[in-house]
Amino acid sequence: MSEAYLIALGAPGHVDPAKNSAAHVQLLADLNAEAERLLWDGTTIDFYRRHEGWLSIYVTPGDAPATMEDLRQFRDQQRQAEVVEQDQPEQGRLV
Repeated sequence: MSEAYLIALGAPGHVDPAKNSAAHVQLLADLNAEAERLLWDGTTIDFYRRHEGWLSIYVTPGDAPATMEDLRQFRDQQRQAEVVEQDQPEQGRLV
């Protein structure tokens, strides 16, 4: 028997800040609704990306439904990790 361990959804992003925020809120609502349908207690944001005008959010099981504040904290952690990665000397490629 298989079981869902990750839910991923995408939606178009917007240039207008209000529409963009609304798109993020709707994505989280849709993800949390699917998690509830799967009988998860909640969701934890596992991945976020904005690419070529599209938003992508992945969630895994968590203790409570993910919120916009959770997404902001996740993005802050992503940005900090990107800065650290940029500060590291470039690694050689294996291929």
